[in-house]
Amino acid sequence: MAGDSRIDPDEWRLRDESRGAPPRGARQLTAILPNGRTVWLHADAPLAPAAAADHLARLSDDVAERRLSDTVALRRSIERLASSVAGETERAERAWLERARAFRRRIVAADIKLDERISKARDEFRARLDKQLKSDDENIRRLCRRDLWDKILIATALPLFAAYGRRGDLFDSNNLTLVASLLVFLIGDEVVEAIFGSDRPSSAFAVQDADIWSYLAPVANIAASWWLLDDQQHQRFITGITEVQLVKVRAHATHGRIMYHYRAEIDLKRQVAPDHVADFETFADVPAVATVQSIEWSGRARPLRPRVERLAAKVEAGTLKLTFFVVPERPYKRRPYPIDLGAVRIAWMVDTDQPTRRAQGN
Repeated sequence: MAGDSRIDPDEWRLRDESRGAPPRGARQLTAILPNGRTVWLHADAPLAPAAAADHLARLSDDVAERRLSDTVALRRSIERLASSVAGETERAERAWLERARAFRRRIVAADIKLDERISKARDEFRARLDKQLKSDDENIRRLCRRDLWDKILIATALPLFAAYGRRGDLFDSNNLTLVASLLVFLIGDEVVEAIFGSDRPSSAFAVQDADIWSYLAPVANIAASWWLLDDQQHQRFITGITEVQLVKVRAHATHGRIMYHYRAEIDLKRQVAPDHVADFETFADVPAVATVQSIEWSGRARPLRPRVERLAAKVEAGTLKLTFFVVPERPYKRRPYPIDLGAVRIAWMVDTDQPTRRAQGN
């Protein structure tokens, strides 16, 4: 026990002997603590007998010998397995090489046969492609020629629509006539060919080449439109400038004012198309406007400082009637008032459209 002051009789014997490990089977141990104090540990029984330790050593030697024998046997087995695996691997590699060579020979033979088929198909395709390209080139040339003459036809038709077409009414007879004429000369040859040319052998080209019809179509369209519509009224509004001489009219007093009353008539039949004159004479409430463009007062009229008032325009039976008053701002010092005041230029515009159709358009 630690701290026991009494010393066992064997202590002195152990001290005198070597200070190494206590003899085998000793029951008392001596330990020196870090603080320098010596303690004695006493065991009731030995930890293991010497016979058991000898038996354990012999058993450990036997196990080591058996393990060595097993290791040698295992190494020999591994060597035999490695030799067998190497042989099998070599045989498998030779068999794989033989199969690869046979497969390569089959691939080469199939490639040669496929190359021959592809070469033959390529030559046939090139021949068909060259033929098709030549046909397409000719179709493009034909299409360009037809497109050029069709554009020329449409370009020559635009002035006809501007001259003879009627705005505001898409289905007017003039517009329909122009469209029908354009379509006849634009696709008339193809329609005739489709209807009456079915017995002819089919052409190798997809587009029909330009012919005499295409070359004459622009001129023929202009001639046909002029022949059909030239005598009709194709301008809705007619305008003009009329000079009215301010002469031979005496001044008269109206509501305490001195006034000159003038009238002028303009025959519109000369400016209306011949086919439209008969209808135009029957129109009522024809819109017409007029305005003073310029005035040239005479020397005797300038002191009066006159002005034009109450200018009115009215159409009756195809005749435009203009009425207006000249009113002096200053009184004339002498009597009578002058009858030669100069001249007035009046600009006017008349709507020639039919009133009922005009109302529908509005």
